[in-house]
Amino acid sequence: MERIFGFTRNHYDRIGHFAQGFVPAIIAREILIRRSPLQRGKWLFFIVLCVCLAISACYEFIEWWSAVIGDSAADAFLGTQGDPFDTQADMFMALIGAFAAQLLLARVHDRQIAKTATLSRPITRL
Repeated sequence: MERIFGFTRNHYDRIGHFAQGFVPAIIAREILIRRSPLQRGKWLFFIVLCVCLAISACYEFIEWWSAVIGDSAADAFLGTQGDPFDTQADMFMALIGAFAAQLLLARVHDRQIAKTATLSRPITRL
């Protein structure tokens, strides 16, 4: 990407962290809708964002601990590419991914949940 667009750094990391927010957002939303008393709306949206940020933070902790334990290869593993705010940028990309997933897919997701709810009703015998 850096060669094609003239970037000074490799942005595949950012794409991966965007996906790290996008994919878990719908999974978290599904679990919260089906298994909690939480209703669709602002609180569901906010809690899904929080879940995705928590997942991203856990991943950043794992990166940090691996760097501390593996001392010599820390820079190579972390892949900060000289960016002192790489961790914050990674988590921000996950937040944007979670936000985008909910904005783009919430209505489709709600329709699919409604369809499966009607399919899973018990069949009564005549």
